[in-house]
Amino acid sequence: MAYKKPFKKYERIDFKKTVKPTVEVPEVKADWGALLQEALTKPGVMATCYRNFHNYSIGNQMFILWQMQARKIEIGPVNTFVRWAKLERPVRKGEKAITICVPRTFTKKDKNAVDGDNSGDKHGMYFTWQRCLFAISQTEGGAEYVPEPIPGFDVVRALESFNITLGKFDSLNGNAQGYANKDGIALNPTAEHPMGTIIHEIAHVVLGHTDGGFQTDVTKAIPKHVKELEAEAVSYIVGVSLGFSS
Repeated sequence: MAYKKPFKKYERIDFKKTVKPTVEVPEVKADWGALLQEALTKPGVMATCYRNFHNYSIGNQMFILWQMQARKIEIGPVNTFVRWAKLERPVRKGEKAITICVPRTFTKKDKNAVDGDNSGDKHGMYFTWQRCLFAISQTEGGAEYVPEPIPGFDVVRALESFNITLGKFDSLNGNAQGYANKDGIALNPTAEHPMGTIIHEIAHVVLGHTDGGFQTDVTKAIPKHVKELEAEAVSYIVGVSLGFSS
């Protein structure tokens, strides 16, 4: 019996009707509350997800891990059927694909628009479930698998993304590892964990703890000790995921 590729075709979508997935949605029985609790409390879960599935969203990372554990599939890198074939590691016959949630975009043209004018077009997004991934343990072949490099942390890019500036440390408190204010962040040149401190201070700005664009009336009222806890939690999670000390 010929082995068929585990992909399902999508029918043409009629945008006059309600936009929704046009394929059968697989039954999902994940206990999302327990899944999140495990991710936050069980050591190594977040790092394992990021190390093996860093090309996917955190939601898909956790969902992939949950499916592997439920189906007793060895935890490891995942790829599509076609990608594994190109890596000379074909998927074994009979293996069932792992499901992920895939975003899809659409554009609804404005019928009354003048030629060349697309300002009235409407854009949107919807999500579909797609069975399209296989773990390395579901493949076979003599080709040695070389893992894709995990993206490193680019401080400059992170600061530019959030429009945060890294200024000169001019605090008289030599014990301070760094600080954040409305203008950006600063790092003590003698900070014990410089990378972790930068993440900590970026978190303060992004979480709305400073007098800047991210701050709201709600975040302004948060007690200082809670702000420190939130920023340190972000620093810890990012540090564990990327493999550096926070």
